[in-house]
Amino acid sequence: MGKLALQDVQSDLADLFGKLSGSDASIWCEALNKFLRKKSPCPTVGYILANVTLGTHKTVGELENAILQEGNKIPPVGSEILRKVVVAQEQIELELVAVTGGEFGFEGLPVRDKIYTKAKSLGLRICPAEVGPQLRRVFQNQRMGDRRLWIAMEPISDSKDVPQVFVLECRKDNSLWLSAAPGYRESYCSLDDVWVFVRPAAAY
Repeated sequence: MGKLALQDVQSDLADLFGKLSGSDASIWCEALNKFLRKKSPCPTVGYILANVTLGTHKTVGELENAILQEGNKIPPVGSEILRKVVVAQEQIELELVAVTGGEFGFEGLPVRDKIYTKAKSLGLRICPAEVGPQLRRVFQNQRMGDRRLWIAMEPISDSKDVPQVFVLECRKDNSLWLSAAPGYRESYCSLDDVWVFVRPAAAY
């Protein structure tokens, strides 16, 4: 492969400079530094869980109906949180990564905030809240006894002002649930808890 002229990469450089000065500048700077040091900018923890598409429904009510019509279950607190989700106005595809606290390298019980911070330092992103319900629709392979999937998202407060995050689980009758659980910043988490993050396009 021959050398590239400046005009051949000018638009790519402009795009890169824009990203380095944008809202995700820290993520792009870290990825660029790893590339320049000939290290892979891709997250090396966890495994690819699934791809989801946001914005498949115009309203959260339509999305909730689709989840239920497909045979999934939603408890009252899950429904309450779901109805506060703002759905994407255009379709966006995201790749999701599943990681445990142990895979992040924690030895003692980490708090949720430290799990999020560690994930961001590795180039992963917090999930938009819509990821939880959309993942429940496409991830149908959960079986009784499988670990619950905690959606790494900004918590949404319920009617009692308790911060909640989505949790995907399979219950004793093999029914698949879009549940919710308290997501306090300083809550201790098991090293075996499975957290779902977004693997950004920058990681490819």
